[in-house]
Amino acid sequence: MAQRDAPPLSGYRPIGATVAQRADPDSPRDWRFAAGDGTRAEVALLAADLARVRLLPPGCVPAPSWAVVRAEAEWPPVAVRVHEGENGTLTLTTDAIRIAIAPAPLRLSCSWPDGASFAEDDSALGMGFVAAPGPQDIPDPLLPAGSVRCSKHLAPGERILGAGERTSALNRRGERLVFWNSDPPQPHGPDTRAMYVSIPFWLGMRGGRAYGIFLDSVWRTELDAGATHDDRLTFAADGGDLTYYIFAGPTPAAVLARYAELTGHMPLPPRWALGYGQSRWSYFPEEQLREVAAGFRSREIPCDTLWLDIDYMDGYRVFTFSPRRFPAPGRLIGDLAQQGFKVVTILDPGVKVDPTDTTFSEGLARDYFVRRADGMLFTGVVWPGDSAFPDFSRAEVRAWWGERQRVLLEAGVAGVWDDMNEPSLTDRLAPDGDTPHGATLPLDAVHRPEGADGPALPHRAFHNAYGMQMARASFEGLARQRPAQRPFVLTRAGYAGIQRYAAVWTGDNVSRWEHLRLAARMCLALGLSGVPFAGFDTGGFWDDASGELLVRFTQLGAVFPFFRNHSALGTLAQEPWAFGQPFTSFCRAAIALRYHLLPYLYTAFAEAAETGAPIARPLAYAFPDDAALADVDDEHLLGGDLLVAPVLEPGQPRRFVQFPAGAWVDWQTGERVLGPVRRRVDSPLDVLPLFARAGAIVPLGPVMQHVGERPEDPLTLVCYLGPEDGAEATGRLYEDDGETPAYREGAFRWTRFVARRAGSSVTLRAEPERGAFAGAPRAWVAELHLPYGGDARQAIAAAQVNGQPLDASACEIAPRRYETLLRLALGQITAPFAITVRLA
Repeated sequence: MAQRDAPPLSGYRPIGATVAQRADPDSPRDWRFAAGDGTRAEVALLAADLARVRLLPPGCVPAPSWAVVRAEAEWPPVAVRVHEGENGTLTLTTDAIRIAIAPAPLRLSCSWPDGASFAEDDSALGMGFVAAPGPQDIPDPLLPAGSVRCSKHLAPGERILGAGERTSALNRRGERLVFWNSDPPQPHGPDTRAMYVSIPFWLGMRGGRAYGIFLDSVWRTELDAGATHDDRLTFAADGGDLTYYIFAGPTPAAVLARYAELTGHMPLPPRWALGYGQSRWSYFPEEQLREVAAGFRSREIPCDTLWLDIDYMDGYRVFTFSPRRFPAPGRLIGDLAQQGFKVVTILDPGVKVDPTDTTFSEGLARDYFVRRADGMLFTGVVWPGDSAFPDFSRAEVRAWWGERQRVLLEAGVAGVWDDMNEPSLTDRLAPDGDTPHGATLPLDAVHRPEGADGPALPHRAFHNAYGMQMARASFEGLARQRPAQRPFVLTRAGYAGIQRYAAVWTGDNVSRWEHLRLAARMCLALGLSGVPFAGFDTGGFWDDASGELLVRFTQLGAVFPFFRNHSALGTLAQEPWAFGQPFTSFCRAAIALRYHLLPYLYTAFAEAAETGAPIARPLAYAFPDDAALADVDDEHLLGGDLLVAPVLEPGQPRRFVQFPAGAWVDWQTGERVLGPVRRRVDSPLDVLPLFARAGAIVPLGPVMQHVGERPEDPLTLVCYLGPEDGAEATGRLYEDDGETPAYREGAFRWTRFVARRAGSSVTLRAEPERGAFAGAPRAWVAELHLPYGGDARQAIAAAQVNGQPLDASACEIAPRRYETLLRLALGQITAPFAITVRLA
């Protein structure tokens, strides 16, 4: 650990000498430390690889967490070995982490079992708080009184990844980040410090190993990852207690799995939410929405969802439909449902101050709205003008808001889109307004999380949780009113744990080339921050797209978890056909690829729901010990087996791709590239560079115009076997009904596929892993992609399914430049089954 004198920090008081004591005499996992000035600290080992550290300034009590779903008492016992040194040093050791605690002054240092250290407190600063300034002191605006801080050592070459929704490069080293949910200046760019979503959770990468830190505070928080001092990482909250968690890893996957266990797992969305969506501010009147729907079906461009922005409402009043623009919403939504479309409607937290509006009058009568510090109702300007804001910190207010959604559900609305929930104010539609962009509620506005008669909580101590709790209200309301259907909520704002309630989109981007890269970065960062279901406004929200830009945006959207085209009032239309040919065909192909991949993608969603793994994975996540991949943010893995290298610049018919270790098969040509290597690949406008991992079996479905249009029949197993004797390929498929919560009760099925070469034979087996879901019978197709090196091509001498000969008419051979594709139509069978192919 670096040794240095502490720099002058106005009013900062690092915790000094302490006395250690077990919180429970019978348990070695929980320790408390008391300093002479009344400052207290706690260290609790919740699991072998997870520790909670807490600093409590004098008079401070721990705040309830909005993020953590598993209380300390709910963690199973963990074996902890305790060693008390002669100098008072306390060492707590598990099978995954060793925490050395020096008591005077209190300093923590962590290490992995082999002794390699990580997350070491800075020797001079440690953790502490900022005292109120004295009469002779000059307050430092960067060190507000009452703030709490912790400084740790940054090792040479250490990288910091994650830290929530960020526009900058994936490695945060050298940056100073703010966690304060904000509607950022337009347009946001690589230097924007605070965005809509605040998740103070990041991964440290040292020598190919990963650890994690989660600062659990909804106050305004900061992370200085070596910006001020290149060898020091400091995180701080403007008030309250300092509670943070240390994840020992040592892989990114292990860190994110434990983080999901701590803050909650993503529930599986309805399968239709993985399809393509079309939105605009705004489609109205209803005839325009019908025309858009007809445009998709007549052009055979797949689409599942149509989105209604604020203009569907009556005077921008939430939970209403405009009687002029949408006079019969139930009939409209029913007609669209007959064509296979789901309709999703926007909701904002601002409730119009209008005594004739039921939402306002009920909320006011029940005292459900946020009030100022003096007790007066707070009102701020949003789309409907003066508006009141529900206090989503209160359970009864969330339940009421969820119930208010009934009017939308009765009309047939399928999901809810929560916007402006940072919360943000705007006078964009108000003439002569004086509300600055990005304004929010007053910091001393009052929330009462324990009920109307409970203690007051200032907005500054709840701000970052506001949007998350609105999304919670929407999610829980949908679940209560439609218990047989999975809820779908999209949110703009959130905090750690938001994955329990909603998908996240990255807000108001711009139809510019540089925003392609920003979109990819932001979603990859969200995936590393525990939010697997994330996406962006395909095509760009502000400004005008071009045909080329729309194609590249659509290709990018097709390989990220949430896929929706959305554009702003007054911009050019950007539906997939808006720019004519050849752009329409290219957009159609990208969207069709998405639907072709749905079985594979849905399996990746199920893995994310179970393990917390990202769906769109930075290469640094999958290959943490490859330094060449550490900062790559223009490529990613979709699931575990597909490498995507989208084109992010105009006029780029070829681009460089950094291939990780292993062999990778070009989706278009079948060419195999042996990594690690950096090389150019063809990327004309009609091509999204996509590569499958050699040794993978990728399940694909037929292209449909919408999810559920017809049975997913046939399902194709694309098998990329190596040429050598003994080569193996594996894959998995997750299945359930795609609509109901029955999967939570075991109504799902995981199937594992294994293919092996043995001499001139190839065997492919499908074996059920677990789950009781039966599903409908379906036809299967096996595609064997065999590398071709210029010698005699391989052919099928004989094929069997479950020991029975397969008719020659069911076997096809497709020679390609770099491979031979053998296609076997297996007919309707169910797993377990085995295919044996003898090659000639």
